Amino acid sequence: MLPDTADIVIIGGGVMGVSTAYHLARRGGQRIVLLERHPFLGAEATGKCAGGIRYQFSTEINIRLSQLSLPMLERFEDEIGQAIDLRWPGYLFLLDNAADLATFRRNVALQNRLGVPSVILSADEVRARVPLLRLDDIVGAAWHAGDGLADPNGVVQGYAAAARRLGAAIFTGVAVTGITVSAACKPARAISPRRSWSMLPGRGQARWPTGPASSCRSRRCAARSSSLRRCPVCPTTSPSS
Repeated sequence: MLPDTADIVIIGGGVMGVSTAYHLARRGGQRIVLLERHPFLGAEATGKCAGGIRYQFSTEINIRLSQLSLPMLERFEDEIGQAIDLRWPGYLFLLDNAADLATFRRNVALQNRLGVPSVILSADEVRARVPLLRLDDIVGAAWHAGDGLADPNGVVQGYAAAARRLGAAIFTGVAVTGITVSAACKPARAISPRRSWSMLPGRGQARWPTGPASSCRSRRCAARSSSLRRCPVCPTTSPSS
């Protein structure tokens, strides 16, 4: 049964949502609720990704985020109690034109400045490392041995289980369809048409403060709630390299 009150409401049960729930619950002293509209956690982007984890990014903020988050994955099984099939085979970006090579040189220079030991390799150096590759059209590559892979589902389930052990309440099959705000970003109400506070859509409402929204669909939810215009939700996408 959904609670009537909570201190923090997290919308979205992907890896960002369950990680947020765990780290907030670990601080203690707050009633935390996570709502996921699908029947199970990690159904959207988290469940569709390959599980790649890396330090090779083109912006300082993403590199620094990796420096904070990837060590957590290294201690994940000890801290959380969930195996995540963590491996570090490295990432090799093959480049077939001078413009991309110049871009990755700048990226590697930024990564090096922030403490990431990535390197630019010539085609001959790549050939020496991976002799089975056909490199006729390759002008260079970017390489970092400390990039790798982890099991996305294991990470989600591990964070969710740990958050529950610390008292967080996680509900699936609950779609948040709107948020009404009584005063600018003050106590709000999350509304769900299913498994909600009432059997009739629109009647089930609980007085909750506005909580963090962890999915890219949060903006759509906010857009349907005219009272949130003074409290905008503006998710951004990160560069792919």
